[in-house]
Amino acid sequence: MRIMLMTHPLTIKRGQEETFGVFPPLGIAYIAAMLEKGGHEVKIMDCFGSGVKNRARRGQEVRIGLPQEEIFEGVRKFSPDIVGISNNFTLFESDALRLARLIKERYPAVFMVLGGAHATMAYKDMIAREYIDCVVRGEGEYVMRELADACASKTSLSSIKGVVWKRDDGVVMINELREPIADLDLLPVPAYHLLDMALYMSQRGGNFAYSKNFPVGHIMGSRGCLYNCIFCSTSKHFKRFRARSAENILKEIEFLIRRYRVKEIHFHDDSFLCSQELVRDFCDGLMKRKMRISWQVSQGITVWDIDTKMLALMQKSGMYRVGLPIESGSKKTLKFIRKPVDLDKAIAVIDECARLGIYTHGNFIIGFPNETREDVGETVVFINKSNIDFIKLLICQPLCGSDLYEVYVKNGLLEKAGPGYTSYEHTRYDTFLFTARELNSMRVRITKQFFIKKTFKVLTPGGFIRLVYPKINSPDKAAYFVKLAILSLKRFLAGRAVLGI
Repeated sequence: MRIMLMTHPLTIKRGQEETFGVFPPLGIAYIAAMLEKGGHEVKIMDCFGSGVKNRARRGQEVRIGLPQEEIFEGVRKFSPDIVGISNNFTLFESDALRLARLIKERYPAVFMVLGGAHATMAYKDMIAREYIDCVVRGEGEYVMRELADACASKTSLSSIKGVVWKRDDGVVMINELREPIADLDLLPVPAYHLLDMALYMSQRGGNFAYSKNFPVGHIMGSRGCLYNCIFCSTSKHFKRFRARSAENILKEIEFLIRRYRVKEIHFHDDSFLCSQELVRDFCDGLMKRKMRISWQVSQGITVWDIDTKMLALMQKSGMYRVGLPIESGSKKTLKFIRKPVDLDKAIAVIDECARLGIYTHGNFIIGFPNETREDVGETVVFINKSNIDFIKLLICQPLCGSDLYEVYVKNGLLEKAGPGYTSYEHTRYDTFLFTARELNSMRVRITKQFFIKKTFKVLTPGGFIRLVYPKINSPDKAAYFVKLAILSLKRFLAGRAVLGI
């Protein structure tokens, strides 16, 4: 079969274009590799990444991605039997559905499949659309290969676990879910050869402006998580934690170095430290192989699992920047979201990172339905009390499939918001105590205040010695620090609401 796997363009609020970096679509690259292994012909069209410089502005929104006619032409030239569109985020459901509808209308013979985290949760709504033939729930590598085999042999999809599909008479069939893939080492290396790798490795804006070395490679060392946060939309189907072996990860990095000459690795695991043994073996392996690369944990590490020895080992092996998903400085809010963060431990981890010269960025969320001004104030106090280098301050969003989504449904907060664009940076959802407008203003104000307070803190003699000197005590570290300082100042003066992402 000829199979085209696609990402969709994104529609976002004007002014937020630079907050969206272009990540390689590793999910569909894994699926593509599995399909090729099964003898199928595959093409990847990253409609967002490949068209990131193409921006069509309409009112207060901007569409980023390949133009519609260019997408049609790509489909026409490849002439796929199956088109698979990845829809991972509730925020961009309409973009995925619009792309599916347009392709199906132009090429009705195509078998249209949707997959990804959001599609997994919203499969009933997806399959109800006349232009959707099938929805893949859960991890897609084996499901898509079996689906392609069945389509090639013109046999029924009834035995394929993980698909929701329509029979010839239009009746919707919901097959049994497939268990998460147990041994991730059995998966092939993502089909990097089907991607324009230069696009992802050398960009210096958006999410990657703070990278230290280029080209940058991207790795998923594990899947799932041991925890059960209320705002997580994938806890029901993706959350069982499984890790690749350190040897398997190191071989992929060696491949990226050999083929693409990468000098830095970004990990995108949901919870990087769920396996301390894996992290130790990985760090030891990097040093044993003398792989002189820098690396960072973009998505964050579990603060409560780390200790000083682990941090020192990670730093010695090349780790220079780490995300800390602290989420809130309010103990009441942490309890509500089921996040087992010890705030005192978080302060200690940040201080140890500062001593080692490791940059820290903290993920924080405001605007949970029942959060009070006092609760938000406690988060602000924590942020400014800590010695964290950067913050990513977000506004709570109800993602389909999360327990938090049900809270919004039960209390009428979804309907009250009405249609329109919403995101972690600019919400349209009111809470019990705040309007969306108040939350949007609050987020910008807190972020700017943090930048100002942080600047004054590091300019004091004590602040310089504790927070700056460990980051500039070599020529290359000093050069990187100057780069970050200039970049952060430029973003602040330009009125950028998000700093340090």
